[in-house]
Amino acid sequence: MAAVCRRIKQRFEKEPRLPYGIAFKGSSFDKSGRLVLGEGAVGVTCSTLVLAIFLYAGVSLIAEATWPVRKDDDKQLLELLKSTVPPEHFKLLEREVSEGVRRIWPDEVMGACACPLPAAFSSARAAANSLLNMVPK
Repeated sequence: MAAVCRRIKQRFEKEPRLPYGIAFKGSSFDKSGRLVLGEGAVGVTCSTLVLAIFLYAGVSLIAEATWPVRKDDDKQLLELLKSTVPPEHFKLLEREVSEGVRRIWPDEVMGACACPLPAAFSSARAAANSLLNMVPK
């Protein structure tokens, strides 16, 4: 994994561009460390960046098709992003949400690491909840 991350870092130093997008859709990296978006994906989140790194290393952390569409949560995310994303890119994000994106949350990626792989949503969400309950409040 360290070698994979070094290769990606070297590519990023040459081309400092990782577009933001909500849908994962199997995005990964090529042998040169360049991000290769899955069909229909427009970028990565912090969560899907981690998934893409693992996928490049040959590890599928999640069974993406088991993730629910959470339009209400995604609409709230769009409201937060509205003032920080260029308008033309924001339209792509709106399209993702209107089409019903399966957004993977950071704590669910963490939870997936505690499950048999590839993790189904219900298992990853339950593991995420357990891990979050360990964090002092």
